[in-house]
Amino acid sequence: SNIFGEVLDLASVVQLVRRRAHHARVVVDGVAYAPHRAIDVRAWGVDFYVFSNYKVWGPHVATMYLSHEAAHELYSSGAMQNGPNHSFVDPKDVPYKMELGGVNHEGCAGILGLQAYLRALAAAWQQQQQQQHASGEGSQPCHSPEEHSTLAAPAPGSESAAPLGGPADPSQAAWLTA
Repeated sequence: SNIFGEVLDLASVVQLVRRRAHHARVVVDGVAYAPHRAIDVRAWGVDFYVFSNYKVWGPHVATMYLSHEAAHELYSSGAMQNGPNHSFVDPKDVPYKMELGGVNHEGCAGILGLQAYLRALAAAWQQQQQQQHASGEGSQPCHSPEEHSTLAAPAPGSESAAPLGGPADPSQAAWLTA
């Protein structure tokens, strides 16, 4: 929640939905969560997960995760046989069928840059955790939105460190490459 700073146990919510409405699909708006925590759509069991990349320092392009099961249901039922795209697009090419119009090349380039940034952030966080562990400081996982780290990692193409501000546990940044 943007107002109260609450983080729901999404896996439990999904399990509750599945018990009470077996055929329901779970759609999550993750825009308030994405900049503060690692996204793990598989562990949660959600069918759709959507957020704005600019919330995680990327371009003004949205990201939408669609589970294989939900995609199969949409396309095999005939509800989205042609998708929102042209009828000549191969029905098995789901990502292309969901693409409306031309590709936003600037946004795509920005997403690639975001991927490199998040990987550098994750690597810097892991290095910081290893150093704390080696020095006996230990580390605690992030439990509230206020607990952020300022990390330093080499800027791309540079040997000097550039400060990186971001979530306290970005080690799960692989959501972008999943």
